[in-house]
Amino acid sequence: MRKLWLAVLAVVAAGCLLAGCTVPLAVTRSEASSTISAADPIELVAASWLSEASPPHVDMDPFEAILEDWMNTIEKETSGRVKFKFYPEGNLIKEADGWKAVKDGFCDVYLVLGVSYPDIFPRTSLMGLPDLFPNATIASQVMQQMQEEGDIAAEWQDVKVLWHSATAPADVGSTVGQIKTLEDWSNLKVAVVGEPETSTVKALGAVPVEIPKTEQYLALKNHLVDAAWLELNGQLIFKFNEVVKYHTICSGGVRTLNYVMNLKTYNSLPEDIRKIIDANTGILWALKSGELFDAAYLKALDYLNQTESAVYTPSPSEFQRWQQAWGPVKEESIAHLEAEGIDGRAIFDKIVRLSQDYSNHYFP
Repeated sequence: MRKLWLAVLAVVAAGCLLAGCTVPLAVTRSEASSTISAADPIELVAASWLSEASPPHVDMDPFEAILEDWMNTIEKETSGRVKFKFYPEGNLIKEADGWKAVKDGFCDVYLVLGVSYPDIFPRTSLMGLPDLFPNATIASQVMQQMQEEGDIAAEWQDVKVLWHSATAPADVGSTVGQIKTLEDWSNLKVAVVGEPETSTVKALGAVPVEIPKTEQYLALKNHLVDAAWLELNGQLIFKFNEVVKYHTICSGGVRTLNYVMNLKTYNSLPEDIRKIIDANTGILWALKSGELFDAAYLKALDYLNQTESAVYTPSPSEFQRWQQAWGPVKEESIAHLEAEGIDGRAIFDKIVRLSQDYSNHYFP
């Protein structure tokens, strides 16, 4: 399914929300709602987790592009009554602190990397199991539909969900040689984040090493790990290609990307502004985000194919061996949810069904 897509297919802390605010933010906005104008706008703090300690980005970074597009849309449609103060690249809030920061009101809008919090988002984490989606476009729509139909909504009730999205399926970048067979994974130290990345890589025979995505470049450069589990455009965003010369298409799990707003912030906004925000959430933005990530992926693939880096796609028979190796991880993840009183089987089966339905639409 991934190969078919490759052939067819060629979006924060610590600190106050308003500088100098000395009274509860909701009260301030409520009192001001009838007099807000472009000359006296509501300022919202937005942030993303990409760290400035990372190597400079290349021109294929959809993470912040989609969030900036959304902020520009809100500013335009509110005629300047809402303005965003944006802190990119982890300048305000780091990845590990992001969920608590946006939930507790240290920022207004944030891009949550759901895979970093498997204990908080166990249902959502099922989306990150390997070989479920051919691309980000389909994964993003499936996740958003699961949210809107209530399958994962309980995990996100403490925030206002703007939209859910996902990256392209994970690949692997190696510094020590091309990974072509199941045996090539044996004892490789592979940088991962959370579940189910950790269990997936372990099932392949490698040694997973938990390292935040924003720190994996240095880990690769300093030979603390041999490889990293990350989609191709992600590898380029963090400039892994400076130290990684071998890339293998894996069709691994997607990373869940969850664009959310602090719930009290949302509820404190004037009704007409909330309506504008509501009109710019949901499936259309999930679709737009997924398409942007897929475009970035294809751009990354094209870039790597024009360099000395080697990009390898396993044969169907070899890939089937990988699928057999990580197959038990899916059952273990389902069992883990069911042990917590969650109908993991029903959620997983629905993810698979929706993925197939969307795939049939895009690839009839």
